[in-house]
Amino acid sequence: MEIPTNDKKPFSTKKHRMRAKLIFNPSAGATRTSPIEIVDVIHEMQAWKLVPEAYLVEPGCDLPGVVQDALAQGFRMFVVCGGDGTISAVARSLAGTRATLGIIPIGTQNNIALSLNIPNDIPAAIAILRNGRRIKVDIGMAAYGNIKTPFLEACTVGLISTLYPSADDIQHGNLAQIGDFLATLAASPPAEIHLLLDNKQEIHDRGHVVLVSNMPYIGFHYQVGSIASFQDGLLDVLFFADLNKLELLGYVLQGGGKVSRKTHVSSTFMCAEWTLTPTRPCRSWQMGARWEKAWCVSKYGGMPWQ
Repeated sequence: MEIPTNDKKPFSTKKHRMRAKLIFNPSAGATRTSPIEIVDVIHEMQAWKLVPEAYLVEPGCDLPGVVQDALAQGFRMFVVCGGDGTISAVARSLAGTRATLGIIPIGTQNNIALSLNIPNDIPAAIAILRNGRRIKVDIGMAAYGNIKTPFLEACTVGLISTLYPSADDIQHGNLAQIGDFLATLAASPPAEIHLLLDNKQEIHDRGHVVLVSNMPYIGFHYQVGSIASFQDGLLDVLFFADLNKLELLGYVLQGGGKVSRKTHVSSTFMCAEWTLTPTRPCRSWQMGARWEKAWCVSKYGGMPWQ
């Protein structure tokens, strides 16, 4: 991705025109007071000699197919104007390619942009597409059997994953999901968790949540890793074993801030790969399904992004 440099560069008219596949999600940031107009984004991109070919994200659309078609057409610059969900979906499709991904953050939390120091101001984010510097970002890989899913931000196992669908709806303004959220919270028991880190260290304990982060910021702007964690080749693993459900919920509702290792997390680790085996079926946020057997998460670097 391109991230801001400390240099304040003037508007450049000497740059060559560059084609870019613009993936625009009009539903991103549903709680914002005024909608983001795609024509304003295109106008600003054109001012920086970026020539966008736009695709509007709709419910049920085939984003991987859109990305693959654009790659086949020769696009090497992809720009996502959306939130963390849209950015992550495009990133999964670009993992392993030589394409570059730029970000115009218009979502609710914008944790990926925050982690990469990309501003929420649209003109400033677009300026970075031409005046920023290109970096390579680590990607996590979640595997369950033959199913493998790359992830950019984080993945979780346990209570957070079970609550995520209703919590995401509430975050986007659907307050009718509060009842489902509370019912799910009350009905979810803890699980016996067995962790194996880098095939060396073993942890066996009972708890509600295991969180694995690739980026420094997740959720409501919680900092769970170092500022450079997206390039360190390691995953941050947080095991919430000592918190009961009410304590965990209260912690989540506090809002942003740095995760306290003393009061919130019973165990924290850094590793390149870990395997988790539960004693009962659990739900994973990134995998999107319940699973009963071992689940492996690893991390690899070198994805060229902008």
